Amino acid sequence: MQLPPLGASGLVVFTPEPVTAHLEKWMRAYNPYHDQVAPHITVAYRGFVSANEWQTMRDQFARTIGAFRPFDVTLRTTDTFDGEEFVLWLVPEDDGSLLRLRAELERQFPQYFPPEPYPYVPHLSIGFFDSLDELDQAQATMRAEFTPLQFRVDAVSFVVFGETEIWGNVDRLGLGR
Repeated sequence: MQLPPLGASGLVVFTPEPVTAHLEKWMRAYNPYHDQVAPHITVAYRGFVSANEWQTMRDQFARTIGAFRPFDVTLRTTDTFDGEEFVLWLVPEDDGSLLRLRAELERQFPQYFPPEPYPYVPHLSIGFFDSLDELDQAQATMRAEFTPLQFRVDAVSFVVFGETEIWGNVDRLGLGR
């Protein structure tokens, strides 16, 4: 896993307790940064508004995010990225709200969503591996042992990469406001 530079920021959906406690079991096994990052689904990251700009832009982001109603997410299926990194992740199943939220943020704030070499895929990263064999073995274990989890998304958090936490929660914007 390549860590973001200090001060990098983003928007994420953190999982609530007790979902977090269940996911941390898997992250302790497969993620070397498990003690620095809470389980989350990234909504925006690369090129996102800086921490210095956040206070000026906060109300605009709050209006956009607040226009979305809270929604449910189920985590039951694993998937992988196996390009430059070998990543095991959970598929957030929802009613399409994560994709619609991301699309609306991109539409209203295109300057903070630079073109990516790949499309946005909502995911919750569980682990990072050195080889495809290790990734496949971890995925098989999770498929056999993972119990589906469900939670309600009622907020999106503005986070900043710091020295002690990969994504330190700076601000929380509620949905349905």
